[in-house]
Amino acid sequence: MKKKIVLIPSYSFAIINLRLQLIKDLVSEGYEVTCMCPKDNHYEEVKRCLKQIKVNLVPYYIINTDLSLLKSLRTIWDIFRRLIEIRPSHIFFFNIKPILLGWIYSAIWKKTKTYSMVTGLGHFFMDENINKRSSRLVQTLYKIALKANKKVFFQNQDDMDLFFSKKLVSPKKTILINGSGVDIDYFNYCGPSLNPLRFTFIGRLIKQKGIIEFYQAAKAIKKKHPNVKFTIVGKLYPNPSMLSEKEFKQITEDPDIEYLGELKDVRKILRKTSVFVLPSYREGTSRAILEAMSMGLPIITTDAPGCRQLVRNGENGWVVKPKNINALVRCINEAINHTNLLEKIGQENRQKMVRSYCINKVNNDIIYYLERK
Repeated sequence: MKKKIVLIPSYSFAIINLRLQLIKDLVSEGYEVTCMCPKDNHYEEVKRCLKQIKVNLVPYYIINTDLSLLKSLRTIWDIFRRLIEIRPSHIFFFNIKPILLGWIYSAIWKKTKTYSMVTGLGHFFMDENINKRSSRLVQTLYKIALKANKKVFFQNQDDMDLFFSKKLVSPKKTILINGSGVDIDYFNYCGPSLNPLRFTFIGRLIKQKGIIEFYQAAKAIKKKHPNVKFTIVGKLYPNPSMLSEKEFKQITEDPDIEYLGELKDVRKILRKTSVFVLPSYREGTSRAILEAMSMGLPIITTDAPGCRQLVRNGENGWVVKPKNINALVRCINEAINHTNLLEKIGQENRQKMVRSYCINKVNNDIIYYLERK
């Protein structure tokens, strides 16, 4: 049987931002690759990119912030009918909604091998305002969906342990990998830039990324260190924890903040950065941190899943409790007062990426499990 694999994330830009090298590696291994994604703002750009490597892109319907019955049924049907046309030997789901809603095809066609990558838990696990009924529904769907999977990849031990504790997946099916990996040649070493001192946040502008804490810490630091720069890269993203329009304007129009919007290539601003800051509440494994570490930058992040396994407090950066603005301010002040340590910390981070998080190594591990019978 010809090896035909379909990759299904929940948004198009993930294909070229997170999965492009994996797609190229799969093609090199003899797979006929098709990608499926919603027809969002980046769809045409992704389509042109994939066309250059002879990979098909197929649209499907999905509303990532809505798990209502009618819209979910439409997503299920759209994925199902597309897969009937393709008849793949392998299916690989990424992100919560494709995992929860796309499993029916493989449950019917038993010969199709299905895999999922849990890239984070999403607001159904994290948002305290989500009602218990919705949370139970999502957990039930996970249990059903992952039962149809041959293997389930996790990006951090905390998420995997949580799924075990809730009996959502069999331990025999799970594989722990080092995130999505990072292209250590593309994000090559530059080390911290110290003149001027700059603290940079890169991520979706949702509260769960710690954007509010970053902003408030920046305001506090600016009172004593007016020459220190604080830069934000990212855009609003449809999500229950998305910034309100008022919060967005307050942060991005503040003269104490340099707001650059969304950047296709973040390397230019990382080369001008002294310390990368991500006060996230929870991650799968933060790709933004991996990229900053690969370029040799010190990190300030949180003692949260998907972050704490990357940074040891006082060794290759600073770690604070999530939502703790005072602790974040203390760490930024410590970095300002010990600039002589930043280059050494950055070098250690670069070596860690080369040693354990190189994208080629991560992709080889993934393909190994796809090839196993």
